[in-house]
Amino acid sequence: MSFDLTAFLNQTYGRTGERMPPRPLPPSHEQAALAQMGLGDLSLRFNPDWPEDLREAHALLQSQFPWLFQKNPAGHIEARPVVTYRVRRQPKDKTGRKIKGTHPVDMVESRRVGLATLILIASGKLDLPVHRFKERVREAAQPLLDLGHAGADFVDLICTLAGGKLFAPDAMIESWATWLTRALSGESSTLVSLVCPDYEVVDGKYTFNALGDGVGLVAGRVIDTLSAWHAFAVKHQLPISFVICMADFEADSEATRERVGLTHEEFLARCHRSQQAMFASIHEAIPAINGSIRTPFFTEVIGGRRAWDTALEQARQCIARDDLTGAFPLDDAGMEMILRARGPMWQIWWPDLDPLDALKLQIVEYGAAGMSVFSGDVFPNALMLGGDSPFMSPFVQMGGDRVRPTVYLKAMDY
Repeated sequence: MSFDLTAFLNQTYGRTGERMPPRPLPPSHEQAALAQMGLGDLSLRFNPDWPEDLREAHALLQSQFPWLFQKNPAGHIEARPVVTYRVRRQPKDKTGRKIKGTHPVDMVESRRVGLATLILIASGKLDLPVHRFKERVREAAQPLLDLGHAGADFVDLICTLAGGKLFAPDAMIESWATWLTRALSGESSTLVSLVCPDYEVVDGKYTFNALGDGVGLVAGRVIDTLSAWHAFAVKHQLPISFVICMADFEADSEATRERVGLTHEEFLARCHRSQQAMFASIHEAIPAINGSIRTPFFTEVIGGRRAWDTALEQARQCIARDDLTGAFPLDDAGMEMILRARGPMWQIWWPDLDPLDALKLQIVEYGAAGMSVFSGDVFPNALMLGGDSPFMSPFVQMGGDRVRPTVYLKAMDY
């Protein structure tokens, strides 16, 4: 059946003749509607060869919905605009069947929409509210959205990094809002990330059979996001420095050194060359970031080995009093999930260790790293970016009396 845009805009209820409330175009008719408006070739990506009508339509969308044109960390535009609208439906029971004897009632629904619907809204032919995020995201992220455009851009960035969704407890979202509020006030701020050494990877998974001296798997994931973080900081004039730290303390593990067949000195020498490779990779990808990026050894930037040993002892004391995740709640079921998720990798890394013993080793380092990053002594107004497993993120909260702002990239099975 052909689609008639004029008839759609003029529709009324059949029996009463009452004008229907505005609603978005059916998804299957978006392209047909664009064609009937003479805008069949319209897209969010501007084409300098377009005729004037397409240029004007593109400019209209940019003026009304500028956030549509923001690029994700991969450089692609992937906006997902949502509209809310009223419909009149007969109530249904739990099985989805209409309830007999009831009358239709007004309900509010939401739907992602395409360019035709957006053009109709922008030109005043449809009166519908357009939202950048779905309702559940808007509700969860309200502390950030209250900060205006910067808060909305931050939510968009977090959703993109996490694979299109916003999974975070309320306390974490509050911590992000606090961090961003301080950055917006002009306070010097830091995006900090700890990345693993360049362990051998085969088919996307660590083997731990060797150690290279290039950009490691986790480091590459973090570096791929820096252009988006840097663009966010520049757009909102935020005084953010970026510190991508090599987890050089992994050289302290005799089991790990034996696994890769290196002495302590050679292990660190390769980590040092990885530092240089990361720095070069970042500058090649983002020349404008010059001056605001560092790639140090973690133990060096926090004050040396003595400072790291002190942090490790503090972490052990926290564990002794059963403070594994500070203000971040983690129950027994959560611990079991972590063991199931990370156990296979630990079995490859340390085959002679029980997964629970491996977890205990890692918890000490994660706790010490978290306390060092958020002490306030080294990294002002820190936000921690994790490129490793989000299952381990609760342990950087160790020893804290409030949830610390951490962002983890979409989970990856490595």
